[in-house]
Amino acid sequence: LSMVNTFSMSQIDCVLAAGKDAEMNLNSPGEMKLFFSSWSMYMSLPIIFIVIAVCFWTFRFLMARYVGKACFKKKLSFEQAKANMIITMLVLLFFAHPTIVKQILMMFECKVLGIDAQTGKEMRYLQSDYYVNCDSDEYKRYAIIGYLCMFGWALGIPLMAAKAINFNIKAIRYEFVGEVHPDYDEVLHFKKLKAISRFGFLFKGYEERDICPYWEVAVIMIRKTLMIILTVYLKDYPIPVRVLFGSLLVVFFLVLHVKYEPFDDDDLDSLETWSLLCSFLTLF
Repeated sequence: LSMVNTFSMSQIDCVLAAGKDAEMNLNSPGEMKLFFSSWSMYMSLPIIFIVIAVCFWTFRFLMARYVGKACFKKKLSFEQAKANMIITMLVLLFFAHPTIVKQILMMFECKVLGIDAQTGKEMRYLQSDYYVNCDSDEYKRYAIIGYLCMFGWALGIPLMAAKAINFNIKAIRYEFVGEVHPDYDEVLHFKKLKAISRFGFLFKGYEERDICPYWEVAVIMIRKTLMIILTVYLKDYPIPVRVLFGSLLVVFFLVLHVKYEPFDDDDLDSLETWSLLCSFLTLF
């Protein structure tokens, strides 16, 4: 389960609470609703990363163009700057994706704590912050944002990476051969070199057949997301229930891995198989 915490901003609530008067918080419980502030910061991470990538590579391109060789030995074209910007975005977004997904799911994790004596309705509160009433207008507004982030960030990030691979899949599956070989294709040869230099971190190390080029952005990210869902939504269930669902999840991806053996290196395939098997035995 450690892979859930791929990226973590430590003690955000403590940082946001700094400077707040403790006595005021006791008298005004609304002041203690730090969940929305910290949650908004997490949801802003993709935008922040995109802005950082755009600003950095725009600055780098302008400096290389107008300052020249006095500071930069290698000239940077607009196409190279744009490609590097996209790569930087994808790397940063992949780095933050597991934590963003976890935070999105935490927004919908409400728990019934009692019955309202006047209305007879259930009183639901957010498990991450019991000051937050899940039936309040404020929560409903943030819940709408949560659904948008689910489609925009949780699903959008892997889909964007998958689209980048799919756009270059013909070149990725092209096999390098010499210029005198009858299967040599100059255009695909150049496109494959270009795809490797730009998006190689998404598919390099995997075989180029079937769904193997998509393994990182599809299978691995789905596995991470499902593991996050289990840790978030089943944490109040009995241990046997959590172990059962965890075991089923591991077995499913173990069978999938054995079927495709996606890695170029057979030793890595064996290592991944043993790793998933050990995970199953640990849970079992």
